[in-house]
Amino acid sequence: MPDMEEKLARFTSAILAEGTAEADAAKKKVDERRKEQLRQAEAEATAKADAYYQEQRAQLLADAERRRSRHSMENKKKLALRREELARMFFSDVRKWVVTLTESLDYPDLLREQLSQILGLIGERRGILLYLRPEDISIGASLQALARGRQAELLTADFALGGLVVECPERGLVFDATFDVALEELDGHFAERFYLQISMEED
Repeated sequence: MPDMEEKLARFTSAILAEGTAEADAAKKKVDERRKEQLRQAEAEATAKADAYYQEQRAQLLADAERRRSRHSMENKKKLALRREELARMFFSDVRKWVVTLTESLDYPDLLREQLSQILGLIGERRGILLYLRPEDISIGASLQALARGRQAELLTADFALGGLVVECPERGLVFDATFDVALEELDGHFAERFYLQISMEED
């Protein structure tokens, strides 16, 4: 009987050992699977968190850029309005200066100087048509005297600020020395510089 009990004990031990080994193997597989699932869950969570971060970052950057762009446009608009205001003030001052000049005692001398320069460009013995404002006609005789023998017909024109226009039909030349045109050219030059500077600032 002792032999039988010993054999039974060894058999029982073998069965228990085999069961324990199988249980350990199963537990190991379960642990590995659980760890793998945890790694996958962690990777997915990290990927989602990173994607959310990138999305929020892009949104914040886009919002900041829109605010910056809106702020920049507002500043440029304010600057443009201020420059237009300054331009109006500038040309208003220039116009006042021109009006003051045409009412001064120096104005007839200025017209005579302008005409002398133009006559030098036209050449001798070329007939001219001399255009003045109606209010400047009284200066016409002294201007005609500068023609020195050439025909100088005196006419009125509708420019407003003063100056004179000289036409030489024989040569097909017209010289516009009016303050009206001078102010227009100044306005155009100012506007060109203004819009060029705005374009450079936008770039």
